[in-house]
Amino acid sequence: MANHRKPTFWLVCTAVFAVIVGAIGILSGSAELVDIPDMASVLSIEMEQYSGGESISRVAIGDIERIEAILRALSGASKTFKRSVNDYPTQDSYLVVRLILEDEMRTLCWYSEGGRDYIEQPYVGIYRSSKNSGVTLLRIYAEVMQSTGSNDNLSNDIIEALHPEDVRMYTAVDRHGCIVAAKSSYR
Repeated sequence: MANHRKPTFWLVCTAVFAVIVGAIGILSGSAELVDIPDMASVLSIEMEQYSGGESISRVAIGDIERIEAILRALSGASKTFKRSVNDYPTQDSYLVVRLILEDEMRTLCWYSEGGRDYIEQPYVGIYRSSKNSGVTLLRIYAEVMQSTGSNDNLSNDIIEALHPEDVRMYTAVDRHGCIVAAKSSYR
């Protein structure tokens, strides 16, 4: 009787091992990346900062170098197991990036949570991004605010709220509330 059960035991062990190896292969396989259009199809980009559920300021970006830098910052983000079920993130502070294409507009939202950067595409998914993405996006946003002479009051508190754990933005604001200098650094 003991000899009769041994093949069954080894068969069950082999099947369990195969299931574990298959699950590891599926989970560690190529992760789904955020779908970013190629440079040629993006006509312009709008960036809008939200804090406390209210829009702080919106800027339009049309120059090729900045568009390319934004697309590079957004690309490579890998999908998480979190779901996107709202038009905008549930975080207090985030940056909306709207990619204006010829026949559509794609909305992506960047935010920082728990020391990690995320890109959320509403109703599609939430993607984990690199820390450099936030630095690049905030730098470009601040540069465009400065170059347009925007009168919106962009304070250090608002910028730090977007990425408090890893990035600190230093800004100088003139008496009209316009950004006259912006610099970012890792802590």
